[in-house]
Amino acid sequence: MAKRKINIRKILVPGDGLTIVIILVGLLIAIFLPELAIRLIGVSVSILGAVALFLMISQRLKDYVGSIYTPTAKPPSFTVSEIRDKDSVRHVFENFESTFANDDPVKSEEMNQREFERAEEGFKIKKKGEEKKENIPPQPQIKIKAPVKNEITEDVVFSDDVSEIRIKSKGPKTDIPSDSSPQKKSTDQQIVPGFSPLDIDLNKEPLKKNEEQNTQEKQKVDSFQSTDVSEKPQIEIKSKPESLYESPEPSVQSSSDKSIPPNYKQINVDVTLSALIDNERVAGYEPKKEFEFFLLRVLKVVRSVTNTRTAAFFLVNHEKQQLILESIDSDIPDALTTRRKIPLKNDVISQIVLNVKPEILTEINTSAVSDLIPYYSRPVPVNSFIGVPVFYKNAVIGILCADSTIIEAYDAFTVGFLGHFTKLISALVESYTEKYELMQSSKALGAISLFRHYTSLKAPSMQSLTDAIIESASKIFDFTTIGVVIYDEKVNNWCIKGYKTKVEGRDLKIGSIIDLKNSLVGKVILSGKTVNETNLTENIIRVHPDEGKLISGFFAGVPLKSITDIYGALFIEGFELSGITAYDISILETMAENAGVSIEHVMMMEVLQSSALFDNTTGIMNSNAFNQRIVEEIAKSKDMKTNLTLCLFKIDKYSSFDPSSYQERNEQIFQHVMKITKASLKPYYILGKAKGGNYGVLLPGLNLTEANKWAEKLRKDVARTFLEIDSKKFNITISIGIAQSEPKDNIESLLNNAEKALKISSAKTNSISLFE
Repeated sequence: MAKRKINIRKILVPGDGLTIVIILVGLLIAIFLPELAIRLIGVSVSILGAVALFLMISQRLKDYVGSIYTPTAKPPSFTVSEIRDKDSVRHVFENFESTFANDDPVKSEEMNQREFERAEEGFKIKKKGEEKKENIPPQPQIKIKAPVKNEITEDVVFSDDVSEIRIKSKGPKTDIPSDSSPQKKSTDQQIVPGFSPLDIDLNKEPLKKNEEQNTQEKQKVDSFQSTDVSEKPQIEIKSKPESLYESPEPSVQSSSDKSIPPNYKQINVDVTLSALIDNERVAGYEPKKEFEFFLLRVLKVVRSVTNTRTAAFFLVNHEKQQLILESIDSDIPDALTTRRKIPLKNDVISQIVLNVKPEILTEINTSAVSDLIPYYSRPVPVNSFIGVPVFYKNAVIGILCADSTIIEAYDAFTVGFLGHFTKLISALVESYTEKYELMQSSKALGAISLFRHYTSLKAPSMQSLTDAIIESASKIFDFTTIGVVIYDEKVNNWCIKGYKTKVEGRDLKIGSIIDLKNSLVGKVILSGKTVNETNLTENIIRVHPDEGKLISGFFAGVPLKSITDIYGALFIEGFELSGITAYDISILETMAENAGVSIEHVMMMEVLQSSALFDNTTGIMNSNAFNQRIVEEIAKSKDMKTNLTLCLFKIDKYSSFDPSSYQERNEQIFQHVMKITKASLKPYYILGKAKGGNYGVLLPGLNLTEANKWAEKLRKDVARTFLEIDSKKFNITISIGIAQSEPKDNIESLLNNAEKALKISSAKTNSISLFE
């Protein structure tokens, strides 16, 4: 730790000169004037002056304590240029970049080859594999030699990989009376591993005044042991004011009865565990939170080591020419600005970014503080300011800055000191970037997997794809509103097909038509390119004129397209001031590309199904082909003056095979009913799929009564048969509606009549209704 001292030149101010003069005058009166009464007055004046001076500087002593740092290496030699203006004095350091912009880390191989020696500590750490000069047994040993020539020497031999010994300190050699006893025991005694040094018996009672202290310290050590202490015992050698190991015979004393002087001065500092333990969890945080956590700790360290009132870190956005206040720690939070984005202007931090050089400001005009230092919202007294650029890949990505109320609080050594923190922040930025990219890649893969999962739950259709896009995107991104715009052939226009919002009163109707020319989502569709807007105003239409205002947020829209065509747009909105990141945009684009391919596939399937006669999933005529045959048979019956009857039927719904819950079970039931139905058909009867999920049988040549007999036989055949699924037997029933074609009927009227009869049967279940 740095030793503390008071810098008198910085504590005393010119106003204290008058008080010092008064003290000196009082002393002169008390010394040189002969009258006793006047001399007493002089003494009183001196005392009062001294008290007044003490009261004036006492508060300054609390606010400032100068520090003497003993650096392990000399600070870099900077070339400093001084620039004076009306607001401050600027000290610019020219060659900072060449020293602290090098990001090459020290290789681990080089670290392993280094040998650390601390002679004053009395031990040496050897690298692994180095040939040892002594044969060290597998268990840690402590050898204590008997005193020779009034000296005690302690040799501690251990291996890094085996021993659990920690040497806290070792005092210098101490003169101890020699042992002249004829009953001298062996010179070497070995301590069994696993015992504390305080338990060692050297045939001598320890000093009484150390007994209680040794016991207390042993209890403290034991209280911090882990649960596996019994497996790996730890032995600590801790020097005491008196030597632990003395000559075996206490009867022999030195010529003088003076006590042995202590080897060191011990100062006990009581620190609570709560000051050392941070309950805030770091592991598992997202990279952004983790970066902010460590960055704030860096600022706190800077403030605790230097005379700093406020420490801050700014990120630099060169593309938008902005400073982003990423983290700040201050004693005066009420004076800090609430702005997070600050444009690059003429303030000192902007000048550091543009000049790529550290700067120190002194003699700062208080009225110009808010203009020079942009993280203050109002003028506050600042006597010193320092700003150091942070480099990443040889480019300035941030500024580490601090200010103080102390005059000349920072110097060239402080620049070098903060320079090491800039390299630490640079490493944090690199770690954050790598983790963020890895997390975003995982997000992209998760988004695609979610999209494929949702599309697999339902039969592919335009609506199911829209729902899958919204559900998967909403689980990946933080949003307030998310939606999908797709072309609707029924209204021949671009419409909102999916919409989800977290804000009350901002719902847009599904099917609302989009104005392509005057909206941001229309710009996405027309250009086929991504649109990302953060500077939103009230006059900008994002999706629809009925949408709510979004002034301080962002809008991002990506086209739903394949290689051949554009099928719509996916848009997302939020209140985040920093907007959506470029990596998030790339994830949206990846999702949109997959969705565009899926939409194209669905459209192609619809075209193929419309041109095909039979449904691939059911093996019967699809609705288009079935309707075409109805038209043909109606025309034929009118020309041939024959009867024509249409039967519509559907499987009665029961909870045991509800399609929404038991999709596979429902498919087996459908195949079972179709098998019985096809067995009852004549070659010229026509089976097909009707609208609304119903199925129809066209019966040429049968009147209403004959068709009723055929339908009743079909209903009984289905009801009599049991279907076994998963060791369970199910009884299936159908409802049938029958309508006969009249000369005035067309396909619409015939289908409507049959549907009305079917509706009555479905309400009863397992029944037949006739339209008459």
